[in-house]
Amino acid sequence: MGCLAISVAIHAVLPSDLIFTPTADFPSRGHTELGYQLSYYTIQSRTYDEGVYFNHSVSKTIRWGLEHYRVNDTNYLYYHFAYRLGSLFHQSKYRLFFAGTVNYLSHHRHVLTTDRMYDGSLTATWSPYQQPFQAHVTLARAITNARYYVMGAVSYTKDWGHLSIEWDGAFMNFSSQFDIYKRLNFRAGVTKNTQNNTEVIFKSAIGIIDIFSADTPSLPPTMSPEPLPTVNTQMGLTHIQDGLTFYYKGDYANARKSYEIARELLPNSATVRERLGSIYYQLGEFDNARIEWEKANVLAPSARLQQFIIEAKAKGESVFE
Repeated sequence: MGCLAISVAIHAVLPSDLIFTPTADFPSRGHTELGYQLSYYTIQSRTYDEGVYFNHSVSKTIRWGLEHYRVNDTNYLYYHFAYRLGSLFHQSKYRLFFAGTVNYLSHHRHVLTTDRMYDGSLTATWSPYQQPFQAHVTLARAITNARYYVMGAVSYTKDWGHLSIEWDGAFMNFSSQFDIYKRLNFRAGVTKNTQNNTEVIFKSAIGIIDIFSADTPSLPPTMSPEPLPTVNTQMGLTHIQDGLTFYYKGDYANARKSYEIARELLPNSATVRERLGSIYYQLGEFDNARIEWEKANVLAPSARLQQFIIEAKAKGESVFE
């Protein structure tokens, strides 16, 4: 009889992981997550790879993390780095993001039981404009040898989290990630080994988001209620309205896409720049928010904008660059 293995945790939550495979679309600067993970095999009635992980966005381009494990009375600490390489077609409907990773930096040899571990990778993420779907392709190098393999994923992303189908070279993963009030993160997935017809694994993890932030998501400045200026560019109006809809749904990533395009079409619109500043503020990009509000204040000075600028400057100085 074949062996059926069931696990209740993800083996690793790396700084750039979608869930099981990498993504090149990073969270905003200042985003942190502290969580717990383990693997439990019911047939052996044992736990494996039990430990704590911590991930933090140092800047817009660098995200790092660490994992702590205790195996046979020995502590193991692994460091990880993910870095943004850039993007293509940023202002179009077919944006591409590129990122890389360096994983499992330690003076200890890795002791995790999972086979698919890699010490480095390069990832491309395709994010169509105003679409909830993303495609991810990764070239990774195995940690035990110089062998390279390809991983891929398709994800469906909303403000509550995302669902994804992922393949890491041997395992097909059907996974999900849910955010509760943007403070708690739950990951879960069913993994099937395509090279072994008998093995099915269930994995999950839980993490706390932005543990060092005392602010609540509802505190940042809201969108300006002022009416939109009259413009002749129908496309600009469409992006403005789409961005406003995304904003009030809490989908700040898509709101940002809409208003960055609207800014290109309407560079002298104070309302567009003020609202884009509010979106950046919600995403934790306080320097960008300050810049947009300062430009909006030049175009249409107001006491409200001056107060927003002061708040963004204070927030930006409190974030580690």
